[in-house]
Amino acid sequence: MVEITAADLARTLKAAASSFAPGELAYLALTSKVELPLRDRLAWGLSTSRPDLVVAREWHRKGKRIDLALLNSEATPIALVEVKALYSFDVVTQDRANVRKYTRMVEADMAKAFKLLDGHSAPVFALVLITHPMGVPPDFGGVIKYRPGIKTALTRATQEEIRTGAKETLSSALEPMGPAVYGSLMAGKAFGVEVIVDYWIVGPAVDQQDEPVPASFSGQPH
Repeated sequence: MVEITAADLARTLKAAASSFAPGELAYLALTSKVELPLRDRLAWGLSTSRPDLVVAREWHRKGKRIDLALLNSEATPIALVEVKALYSFDVVTQDRANVRKYTRMVEADMAKAFKLLDGHSAPVFALVLITHPMGVPPDFGGVIKYRPGIKTALTRATQEEIRTGAKETLSSALEPMGPAVYGSLMAGKAFGVEVIVDYWIVGPAVDQQDEPVPASFSGQPH
């Protein structure tokens, strides 16, 4: 039986992140959201490491798209993965409006995935990525996409406090959705700033009409 677990996704994500050139992931994370570059590397990593899977990016069904669909040789879904990216300053404290905003977005993504399964039983995962700059990048007139938010956050707290707050806040917000694997990707340095991308893999989850799928991981760092 072909299966995919949170452990499989975490291992492949770590390997995929290591395939970037030095500083490349930091550059991508600072100049835009890192969702698509990491999704695409994860897709390629799964495609090459799991010949028993057919890996689809932006899988199209019923007019909707899923970030990653993992299918068997008969094109039946084995697992679906939705990806969401944000920055640590977005969710540094529980009272930030973005906490509920991003939580709802993840919930909506997972609900969409279940709907597209059309009664077929397969686990759904959410990969949530947080970019954490360890300093304020220089101002190059709009090159650093979210520089104002980064700068404002770092005038109010240290980078360690921001990262810790974001981890605690997001872990609490995601907890009701299912078990989660937490880990970190060392993105390197760009524009003179070190960058870390923290990640959560939420799931496996199943439709509320089914029994929960047991998870072998529960928030343990990698």
